[in-house]
Amino acid sequence: MKDEALFINIGRGSIVKEALLIEVLKSKVIRHAYLDVFENEPLKPNHELYELDNVTITAHITGNDYEAKYDLLDIFKNNLVNFLNKNGLIENEVDAKKGY
Repeated sequence: MKDEALFINIGRGSIVKEALLIEVLKSKVIRHAYLDVFENEPLKPNHELYELDNVTITAHITGNDYEAKYDLLDIFKNNLVNFLNKNGLIENEVDAKKGY
């Protein structure tokens, strides 16, 4: 895996083994994780994820918005076409240096 790999989970917290994620974040196998959902919610105030400088935590703000679903599909479709044509991503690209 490339050392600049990012991990984003906005789906289901239960699909990620947090202990393993913490391990790979500490060892820098993954450059940064953006997390909106967690194995156990809410996170306890002293959770180890809060201590890692390569984790961005959001407050379960990704949602099931009807209009957003269609917007996301359009963005994904356009980005997939650009990716397959080696044009790069042009919409909603994550920039770890900027923090979003």
